[in-house]
Amino acid sequence: MKVCPKCGQEVNPEALMCDNCGEQFGPEVEAIDTEKIMHEQASPTPEEEMLGDSIENSVKGGVKHNLTNTILLIVGLVIVALAVYFLNK
Repeated sequence: MKVCPKCGQEVNPEALMCDNCGEQFGPEVEAIDTEKIMHEQASPTPEEEMLGDSIENSVKGGVKHNLTNTILLIVGLVIVALAVYFLNK
């Protein structure tokens, strides 16, 4: 049995109000520990950590790779330009 928090009278567990004092009962909701939920959502799983590390390394490696390719392309174009200049001289 359920007890009315206002008058202490026993009431039907499915009742929405106390027959004795008229106190209305809302649906019982389990309290949620928001701090615990925030912590659970904030901490990544080991798989997510590994994936994050590999993505981060790919991005860093990609920038280095693009810079290297750009420098090699410029050097190659300078060599071709110099070759054309000296061959047509």
